[in-house]
Amino acid sequence: MTLLRPPDPKVPTRKFYVRIEEPLALTLDRYAEFLGTTGIDHVVNQALEFVFRKDIDFKEWLAQRPEPAQRKDSGQRKKSRSSLNTTTVAAGSAAMVEEATRP
Repeated sequence: MTLLRPPDPKVPTRKFYVRIEEPLALTLDRYAEFLGTTGIDHVVNQALEFVFRKDIDFKEWLAQRPEPAQRKDSGQRKKSRSSLNTTTVAAGSAAMVEEATRP
């Protein structure tokens, strides 16, 4: 038995830029503080995993659609001055999510 654990395998990540209503953003920061984390990434990941795990209707919907739908319009914008390529995705009326990928 080894004395030290090997590092956990790295899970690929994506960077999202999210616009969140101010009261929710303050609560998100406070929840991260409550958990003792240095950033909100952990809180957001855990909250999304919880929702996806608990939403029975979503699980049924996913089972009926094992492959993602093909989009006619990828929604990608032309390169901006910051040389980031962004895709805008509406996430309900409360937030807009912009996924950024580097070329």
